[in-house]
Amino acid sequence: MMQKSIMWLKEHIALLASLVTVTAVMGSGLFVFVTDRVTAQINEQVMPSLITNRNDIHTVKKDIKEIKGDIRDIREDIKTLDKKVSDNGANLSWIRGYLEREHRKKNDQALHTAP
Repeated sequence: MMQKSIMWLKEHIALLASLVTVTAVMGSGLFVFVTDRVTAQINEQVMPSLITNRNDIHTVKKDIKEIKGDIRDIREDIKTLDKKVSDNGANLSWIRGYLEREHRKKNDQALHTAP
């Protein structure tokens, strides 16, 4: 009777061991399935938006470079205009001085020619 109990116990231990092995294999298969599904969802949903974001970032960087170039051009235009204004200011000063001298000459001539 004892021997039957031992045999029964051995069979059930072997059966439990097989069941644990099958469960472990199924669990790892389930893990692989879940991992594959998550990877597929990432590829379907996340990657396109990441690619779009990367393209948007590239576009923004390109726009920033263009804006910097425009700012550089504007600064050069301002320098050119400053020089022209300065030149015109110098010309105006010269013209003002010339007109004042001519006006004095006429006044002096008028004083000398007046009876």
